[in-house]
Amino acid sequence: MSSPKKTLNADRIVAFTAILISICALVVSFYEVRIMRTQQEASVWPYVILGQNYNSEGFTIRSMNKGIGPAKIESLILKVDGEPLDSLGQFFTELAGPEHKFNYNNYSVHGINQTVLEPGYDKHLLKLPWTPDTYKLIDQLGRVEIEVIYSSILGECWWMTFEESPEPCDCPKDKNKKDQFNF
Repeated sequence: MSSPKKTLNADRIVAFTAILISICALVVSFYEVRIMRTQQEASVWPYVILGQNYNSEGFTIRSMNKGIGPAKIESLILKVDGEPLDSLGQFFTELAGPEHKFNYNNYSVHGINQTVLEPGYDKHLLKLPWTPDTYKLIDQLGRVEIEVIYSSILGECWWMTFEESPEPCDCPKDKNKKDQFNF
């Protein structure tokens, strides 16, 4: 008894070719989607930094968004000696002493916590004129930590500290309200 010969006919060749082409198209589609997602992320990338500035008018702590996309400030925590602060008065007292002379007439603030910083944003968080209390405060800046978590419109988050570069992080699920600071 002879075994039946398997022959490739035109229908099978066309079917296998169609399956191979479909698989290749699927792989290319997944690759293109990945490239498009990377381009999307790059086109809305925020880059928030905090820094200090000294000039003839006084001392300033600045917030800037040097990226090309908006940055939503998810969390801002200000600490002195590792302890979170909840008010600007407490900040002044801790750094300049309880007898400080800072009041609403001699400083300026812009709060950023829970706000969105547009690309190109560059404003002061805190601006102080030169006074003896300002010099006391500046001498104590080494005790200060400012931690900021911000996100892009695509939900990616970054963590940064005062005068340090941002690092990717997980977005906070729930923010501890008692630790949040708002200038």
